[in-house]
Amino acid sequence: MSSSDGGESSSVGGESTGGDACLIADVEDTLDFVYQKSIDLGDINTIQASYYNIEAKEIVFFSYFGQGRRFAIDGTPLGDVMAPPEALPKLDGASYDQVNGVALLITQECRLVEADPVTLQTLKDTQLDKAKFKIGVCAGVAIGVDGDMYVISWQTEEMVKMTRDGQTELARVDLAALDLSRPDGIQPDRRQRELRPSSRRRS
Repeated sequence: MSSSDGGESSSVGGESTGGDACLIADVEDTLDFVYQKSIDLGDINTIQASYYNIEAKEIVFFSYFGQGRRFAIDGTPLGDVMAPPEALPKLDGASYDQVNGVALLITQECRLVEADPVTLQTLKDTQLDKAKFKIGVCAGVAIGVDGDMYVISWQTEEMVKMTRDGQTELARVDLAALDLSRPDGIQPDRRQRELRPSSRRRS
């Protein structure tokens, strides 16, 4: 899914709508992937969250329990980290906000933590209103090119678009209708132009 901040425009599944619509032919293929390499994540148990720090050019992976490790983009380990206590337990998503230069971590109970992307020191802690937003299990978070925040609702199989402060709902996307049942994450692409929900069935 991609969106433009020049008006009410978006593209899903190859179709564009609205004013300054995205031209699908101008966007690189995001469906076909070519294997590059494998990175051994070591003893991190139950990978549940990750983000790419575009400024530092490093990738950070976390387990459900908060144990994490930083890697250079070539796969070189840079050091172990631990998710802040505010993001525990049940860490279930992470992303990098390149506008504000912070890491976003979210728990299944929809507690949103903004942290320093390298030290993981907590900078802000927000409890999203699950009842108001009708979210069942927060399973991913990302900031779009429009500056708004997108949160994955695993139980309702939706992507909820809300204001960056997490206070106002702006739109919802039915991911099951897009053949993305049991959505389990969302990440911007490497150029920060598109958001990619991912699907994984839980037991």
